[in-house]
Amino acid sequence: MFLASELQREDWAWETYLELYSPARADQLAGDASAVYMLSPVAIEAIAELNPDARAIAIFREPAAWIRSRHAQLLKDHVESVRDLRTALALEPLRREGRELPSTAGHRPHHLQYVGNVRYSDQVARLQRALGRDRVHVVIHEDLRSDYESVLLGISRFLGIDDSHKFERLVVNTTERRMRFQGLDRQLRAFTHGTGGYRLTKSAIRRFLPERIRRRGVVAFRERVIFGPVPSVDWQLDRELRVLLKPEVERFGRMIERDLVSLWGYADLNADENC
Repeated sequence: MFLASELQREDWAWETYLELYSPARADQLAGDASAVYMLSPVAIEAIAELNPDARAIAIFREPAAWIRSRHAQLLKDHVESVRDLRTALALEPLRREGRELPSTAGHRPHHLQYVGNVRYSDQVARLQRALGRDRVHVVIHEDLRSDYESVLLGISRFLGIDDSHKFERLVVNTTERRMRFQGLDRQLRAFTHGTGGYRLTKSAIRRFLPERIRRRGVVAFRERVIFGPVPSVDWQLDRELRVLLKPEVERFGRMIERDLVSLWGYADLNADENC
């Protein structure tokens, strides 16, 4: 996410970023994958400036599911502090004005605009303006899950690489976890990094426990105590979101010439429903 400059740490250096590509040969393609580039106010233009010949692959998920997943991820990353999604959604107007922001949001409050960030058609249009229509390839997340081989074939042809190659299917993030104790996680982070008064404690533990055992213990504690199962879907809120988002789903579908209304289950929704 280096090209989303609003997320950069002070210790990040341009030379460090370029070093990541040093192993690539001159005849190889190299890429940068980040889930936040489409949400960043500067990343797309930065990509085009860095490499006007760049190609972009943009993957989009059913919007209501994306919002739930995004909220869970921001809680995990300590950017969001409101555990209830409905409450977080209600705060969007205030947060756009710079109010009711968590202290941890810092310089990225726009990432807390859940509904506001489901503007798929605008995001693709920005990519196309920056790189050119023929350099943008849109993938629907549900296609990737249901027809992996065909999606990879399309990507291979878009990139101009050998489309006979068989890619190994990787399945990641199959079970999303919910942040239960954010304050405790902050303390654990401070402890493991030796900050916030934990420097001497960390030094003492280092002398008696190998790093491998320490890391394993921290991971186990986070998984068993700090995180818990994702709560069941609030179907009333889900339907309210879908009614709200249906115009964008229709617009995006027309843009990429796909019937996303049917694919994503929006067909039976009426815009005049009370939300």
